[in-house]
Amino acid sequence: MIRNLTLYPWLKLTQNLAFWQATWFLYFQQELSAAQAILLYVVYDIATTVLEVPSGYMSDRLGRRLTLIFAAVATLAGTLLLTVGSTFAVFAGGQILLGAASAFASGTDTSLLFESLSAQSRADEVEAHELRAWRFGFSALALSAVIGGALALSSGALPFAAGAVAAIALLLITLRLEEPPHKRPSGD
Repeated sequence: MIRNLTLYPWLKLTQNLAFWQATWFLYFQQELSAAQAILLYVVYDIATTVLEVPSGYMSDRLGRRLTLIFAAVATLAGTLLLTVGSTFAVFAGGQILLGAASAFASGTDTSLLFESLSAQSRADEVEAHELRAWRFGFSALALSAVIGGALALSSGALPFAAGAVAAIALLLITLRLEEPPHKRPSGD
């Protein structure tokens, strides 16, 4: 479980390397209409909302590590689709995958941290570990906004390509995680 605690801030850093955060709408509007660009945001939100409960069930049943691996794979696939996309359907597929990734990671990462600490009788340290991870995550958001903006000056697809590279790093980190012991929901 010590490895999980070491990797957790890096997990949060790579999860938050959203290079496209400041430029996605401009890119979508450059490739599609403004109405379709707005609709793509709706597609992302619906995917995240619809998958929130099933992803929690998956996290409880299949494990935190596997669910985070699925989140990393979905991020990679989504950013790749958005990098090469040129039609609404391809962009929508990418947005659905990014929404799925968000839902899979939501709560699962925090549960992994808490259960990793609990396994070592250190649950009272969760706040300190979360604070450190937030710093990594917020730094990643700030850094990726600046880099993504600079990349978008050359091509609207480049911030998504950079996101794909970050997703590979995220996947490598999640593959190194260990499944923490956790109580399965009653009824098992």
